[in-house]
Order: sequence, then structure tokens, then C-alpha cells
Amino acid sequence: MCYMKRTATEVADAGDCATLCYMKGRATKKPATAKLRRRVNVRELRQNLSKYLVDVKGGEAIEVAERGEPVAMLGPLPKPTSIVERLIAEGRLLPARLRLEDIGPPLPPVPGPTLSEILEEMRSEDD
Repeated sequence: MCYMKRTATEVADAGDCATLCYMKGRATKKPATAKLRRRVNVRELRQNLSKYLVDVKGGEAIEVAERGEPVAMLGPLPKPTSIVERLIAEGRLLPARLRLEDIGPPLPPVPGPTLSEILEEMRSEDD
């Protein structure tokens, strides 16, 4: 499958490009199975960044090229997930290994003074 870049007149008539394409008529061969993705050069991206960000917010992925060679992808962020899923993905939270129901009931209290009573006694000794 072969496609031609739009001519400078077509681009200007469409009104979606601030810079004129100086390489009109240049053909690029693409394999038939390739998914067509919009490619924009760095210069065009810089001049119309807000326009492209609107497209990205709409879910479109844009390939960024420098001197005709792809160097980056500009695309939407992944869909928001729950806080727990995000923290697990960042490695800041380890998922539970057991279910709470599998742990069993709490242990019976140990006879003697409670921790609060011991702490209060220690504080009164310091005065």
C-alpha cells in the first residue's frame, strides 16, 4: 500500500497545518498490514502543541518524528485505576497474600496491665 503526502496546497486548504510541507509529492511505502497512525514533525508539534494535545486527550496517539524519523509517541495516559491498583503498579504497595477471612479471629488479650497503663506509668516516673 502506497500513500502520498498531501501537497502544500491541500494542507493549506485543510487548515490543519501551520507549516507548509516542502516535500510534496514524496511517496512513502507502507506494508499492507501497517496501521496508519498520524505522524507529526517536531517543528509542527511545537507550533501547534495545544491542537495536538486536544487530539491526544480525545484518545488519539501521535507519532513524533525528527527529520522524518520517528523518535517518540505522544498518546493518552492509561485509564485511571483505583488508588490500590496504582500503588501496586508503582511498587509502593504489596498486594495481600492472604484473605482477611483466612487469618482467623484475634488472639485473646494477655493478662496484666494494658500498654496504655504501662505507658502512663512510665511517663509519671519521668516527672
